[in-house]
This record gives sequence, C-alpha cells and structure tokens, in this order.
Amino acid sequence: MKLVLQVMRENELFAKLSKCQFGIDRVEYLGHYISGTGVETDHKKIAVILNWPLPTNQKELRSFLGLTGYYRRFIRGYAMICKPLTDLLKKDGFQWDTAATNAFEKLKEKMSSTPVLALPNFDQPFEIETDAASCGIGAVLQQNRHPIAFISKKLGPRWQRLSVYEKELLAIVFAVQKWEQYLMGRPFVIKTDQKSLKHLLEQKVSTPFQQFWLSKLMGYDYTIQYRSGTDNVVADALSRVQGSDLLLMALSTIGYDLLALIEQGWTSDPVLANIIQHKHHDLNAFPKYQWVRGQLRRKGKLVIGNDPVLRKKILQWVHASPTGGHSGRDTTLKRLKQLFFWKGMNKEV
Repeated sequence: MKLVLQVMRENELFAKLSKCQFGIDRVEYLGHYISGTGVETDHKKIAVILNWPLPTNQKELRSFLGLTGYYRRFIRGYAMICKPLTDLLKKDGFQWDTAATNAFEKLKEKMSSTPVLALPNFDQPFEIETDAASCGIGAVLQQNRHPIAFISKKLGPRWQRLSVYEKELLAIVFAVQKWEQYLMGRPFVIKTDQKSLKHLLEQKVSTPFQQFWLSKLMGYDYTIQYRSGTDNVVADALSRVQGSDLLLMALSTIGYDLLALIEQGWTSDPVLANIIQHKHHDLNAFPKYQWVRGQLRRKGKLVIGNDPVLRKKILQWVHASPTGGHSGRDTTLKRLKQLFFWKGMNKEV
C-alpha cells in the first residue's frame, strides 16, 4: 500500500476517499471478489442466477446466458452444459423441452458451487490440460494444480467429424491462443490424454490440417506431456461427463425428441409406472432405482420401458449418429449398456 501511495504522489494522482477501502481482506471488482486466496464470484449475482425463472422467449434466455457467461471461466464444460440452451437461440428455434430444462437446472447447480480461482504468478510455470469429446473441447489453465481459468467450446457439425487426434490438437491450439497473454515469452507445459500428441514436435508434418494448426503454435516455448485419461480430471472433462448427462446433451441435437419418448415409456410400462409412483411417496422404495431431476435411473443410466419401437429408435441413434459412427455390433452394444438400462440387455428391468 505504501508503494502504491508513493507512486500516486510522485505522479500527482489522487483517489477519492469515499471510494477507497483500507485494511480489508478482499475487494470487489467488476462482479468478482479478489483476495489473497484468489478470485471468486459475486454471491449477489449468483443468487440472482439461482432465482432466475424458466425463460419463456429468446430475449429472456439471452439475458440468462449473458449473466452466466460472464462467469464461464469458473465452470468446467460450460459450453457443453449450455448447448441445449444455445441451440434455442437459432432463428425460430425456441422450443423449450426437457433437455433445455435439465441444462438450465444443471447450469444453476454449477453456478452455486463455483471454485475459487488462483491469481496467476508469473514467477512460476503455467500448465494447460486439454480434453476433447465428440461435441466439444475444453481446457484448464493452472499452476501447482490450482486452476486459474477454465474454457470450453462446442463443436459444429463440421468439426465433430474430425478424428480424435485432430480434436485434441484443436483443443491445444484453442487453449494456447486463448491464454496467449499468460504464455507468450515463457516456457509452459501442455498435458493431453492423446498419447500420439506427446511426439508432436518430433513428427513429420504431413497433412494440411497439421500444417495449418501447428503454424498457430509457432513462437511459443512449450512441452507436451502425456497424461492418461483417468488422471486428467482437472480439465473440462467433456468426455468424462456421466453417461446419462452426456446423453441428455446429445439427445437435444437429433431431429426427434427421443428423451420425451423415453419419458412416455415410463408411464406406458406398468412396472416402471409403479416404481415411479412409489418413488414419489417414498424415495427409499425400490432402492435399486433412483428418481433424479424427474428421470428414472438405475446405476446412473436412463431406464428404458418395454416399447419395441422406442428401443429400435434408440438402437438406430446409438449406431448411426455422428457419435456412433456406424460402429460394429460389439461396440454398439457396449455403448447401449453404458447409457441405458433395459430388460434383456441388463438381464432384468
């Protein structure tokens, strides 16, 4: 404080006393609170977000996303969580559905538990951990395993067709360019769960894709380290979202509302309808099943009713969607078991 006041005096600068605070442990600045431990969100604005009613039109939705977007650096996988909501901003595309409601509530939940982000220390090296999934990419900037900022970006249809290697490279370039002000002129470490990228600087650049994106990294002093997926838990972890939550994001991108058909199947199947009815009165009833945010699940998976038409549509979606990529029988079966729970495949309802 002495140094600051001395510089102000030397340069004949003045501060208005009514706007000054001295001897406090944290200061409010542009919707954030800054202290010795780091940067945190303004709890008053978070309270406004938590009390926000369901939007009824695009204008109200833009206002909500504008406020939450101001704090997106605090949220892992923000872009992917918001995908069902941002899709509603397209022209004549505002049709509120279950996926939008789930995204709306999940975003509120994330905003209620934002972490305290560390302030950058330019005397210590920076680390970037990146991750990529079928629908988005993400990264975290950190020092000493303490996050400084999160970023994420959803991918359009063109980018979703890229290979895993190309998406991981895209995530690296995206993160480095985003945090250029921290990284330029000093060595830093990039950690990725794509093992082949560890040898990126030693490989022969052979494809136009590599030539274009590697040129974006010229001038930076970086080292790429491989980090197995199970250890890469600090990044946005788009590919490590729980199966059912990732499913809800993906269901919002297809032409028909598959999630609504699944919910209808719960009421038309007498066994599942009975379970739900008991769950409404006693959450401890049928302990193998969970009623989570208006969804019937078992072991975290969405439960599927006894409807052959619905099951066929689910099978077609898992197999033929851009995520499925027309995989073989065993791979398709494995994905079905990871996302859904139904009689026959799981040996019981």
